[in-house]
Amino acid sequence: MYAALSLHPGCMGFSTDAACRFSRLADCILETREDVASSGLVCPIVGHVGDGNFHLLVLYDPKDTGRARTAEALAKRVSLRAIGMGGTCTGEHGVGIHKLDAVVAEHARLRWT
Repeated sequence: MYAALSLHPGCMGFSTDAACRFSRLADCILETREDVASSGLVCPIVGHVGDGNFHLLVLYDPKDTGRARTAEALAKRVSLRAIGMGGTCTGEHGVGIHKLDAVVAEHARLRWT
């Protein structure tokens, strides 16, 4: 975390993660990289992809409410992207309040009919 924060002095960061089946993992990571690039944010992506899990450290300027909203929206898209590819919104991090919508979306997909 501290090494990533040094990429953009003065910024704060939060981590998020997602996980996918191996057959979709590369697609999910590549689409996430494109999403990060278009957001204008600095977000290192790391992972222990042997279990399908990857992480982002989303960096943003806490004084810029627009960038904070962009950061939150990016994290939400990562979760929904993984779910849309048959994965999960979190491979190992806690859900917390920020991923509640994603958990609802994920479990709606898994609901027995």
